[in-house]
Amino acid sequence: MNMRRLAAISFLILALGAFAIPPAPARAESPTPLKEINYYPRDYAWERFWSHWSLAKPQMDSDLDRIRQLGANTVRIFVHPWSVGYPQPTHQFTANFEEALALIATHGLKAHVTLFDWWWSWSEIANSQTWLTRVVQPHRNDTRIALWELQNEVQLDNPAVRTWIQSLLPYLKQQAGTTSITVSVGNVEWLDDVRDLAGATPPDIYS
Repeated sequence: MNMRRLAAISFLILALGAFAIPPAPARAESPTPLKEINYYPRDYAWERFWSHWSLAKPQMDSDLDRIRQLGANTVRIFVHPWSVGYPQPTHQFTANFEEALALIATHGLKAHVTLFDWWWSWSEIANSQTWLTRVVQPHRNDTRIALWELQNEVQLDNPAVRTWIQSLLPYLKQQAGTTSITVSVGNVEWLDDVRDLAGATPPDIYS
């Protein structure tokens, strides 16, 4: 009796969109799919997540159990430069960020960290690099982090944004080490543009 071979294709639909992960090289292990959720504690969204960290943390601790039970393996958190210190992050934020990563890991999850949220100062390339270094470099190759995202939903119809991406995306890869990087676009037609702007250091994930 002939048996049919069934090819199973799984699509992970995320709250933030679908990530396209390039095929792994021959004989390499396939990357673990990201099953993630965008996250803020109920009472401490946006910049309040960091400015009220001592209050947000216990809510997050409780929520992470539920997130894990839903089958997620990654939590997406957001960092707003102007609210955590720019171009030098405050020592308080640095400590809070470490606590957040540790808490996420304690629950068996990894972090997807979106940088430069609520950011419009495209001409500040040098200061952007300074801030990025202070946040990312201490966590170079940090296995608690699944993904560094330069920014969410960039608008590449703005030439200043293109110049900023062209400078900052390769710089993020340099600081991140082996950790995957990405930048998400506001229009799927810009995915090729992101690849071209990144040159020799394209994103590991496209979104």
